[in-house]
Amino acid sequence: MTARTGSPHVRVMTEERDRPALIVVDQRMSMFFGSRRNMKSVTPAEAAALAAFRILDQGDRVGGIVFGDELLAELRPQRSRAGLNPFSPRWRAPTGCCAPTPPRSSRSG
Repeated sequence: MTARTGSPHVRVMTEERDRPALIVVDQRMSMFFGSRRNMKSVTPAEAAALAAFRILDQGDRVGGIVFGDELLAELRPQRSRAGLNPFSPRWRAPTGCCAPTPPRSSRSG
């Protein structure tokens, strides 16, 4: 009760939560096949990027692990989009050997 108004004064406390999220992406060579639309490895990379930006928009920290046949890349959880920039190329092809090649033309030139 407050002395001036005589009504109860209630303080509501909202606890801050630190919820770091880790995103794991499989980029082994077995993921580099697919249809004409995209390779199997592209879908988890796009999903990881969407999830990362969604988590950042909610104010939480995001990090991740990308693993391939010979490489393991990791990023500690951070709260900034700039912190994800060095990580995003690794979502696509951590082995460096799997860059997409342009389709061959059926016409001879």
